[in-house]
Amino acid sequence: MMDTEAAGRAGGTDRTDAILEGIKTQRRRRILCHLRRCGSTTLTKLVDVVETETDRTDEVQRGLTHSSLFRLDVPKLECLGLVTFDPVGERVGLAVERREIDGWLDLAIRMDLGGEITTREESTAGDHREILIVEDDPDSAELIAYHLQSADEALVVTTVSTVEAAMRVLQNRSVDGIISDLRLPAISGLDLLRLVRTTDPDCPFVLFTGCDREESAVEALEADVTGFVRKSANPDQFAKLAHKINSAVEAR
Repeated sequence: MMDTEAAGRAGGTDRTDAILEGIKTQRRRRILCHLRRCGSTTLTKLVDVVETETDRTDEVQRGLTHSSLFRLDVPKLECLGLVTFDPVGERVGLAVERREIDGWLDLAIRMDLGGEITTREESTAGDHREILIVEDDPDSAELIAYHLQSADEALVVTTVSTVEAAMRVLQNRSVDGIISDLRLPAISGLDLLRLVRTTDPDCPFVLFTGCDREESAVEALEADVTGFVRKSANPDQFAKLAHKINSAVEAR
């Protein structure tokens, strides 16, 4: 991955400032995250991507979002040199390597949140063990927390739904392990893994994902992920996830 220093050098200070300003909104970050996974897509699909928190059956809202993407968001990203845009066919594609997008998103998160992640050695939280769950599906988050605490009643579990919220937790206190979905709003679990590894290379980190892309698995292994658990219809998946993270924490 292009690191944050390299991202800052790409095109000079003026371009860096312009890109960071241009991708401040959650909507544009979601566009880039989606394109990073698929390479290219339609404007209609991007409406679905950015409207994750609204009623997708509301055609008025969808029409407004489509117009905003067509006239504002996608042209801005194109102007920054990050995407290509065919307004006739309404297709959008990446104009740079995926690893460059990784670097810009990583730098943007750091600029947004500031501060450093609290490592385990720096923590003053006491002797209890805490697991951070990063999952945007509240039902899945609840089931993961239930199985973790069933395996160890003394375990403290904190759940958040975004990488930004996870970073705020990690800046205030350390955790003993992290479980994260891969696909999250705006910024992915893989981005979180990379951020955590910059300050805590040993923190147990398990990705819980339904994504079958081999490229994502390779990138996660390169970032030193502790393990994977695939999402499935099998209810035993949550017990398996709890066992994997608990085993990693015990072995640390």
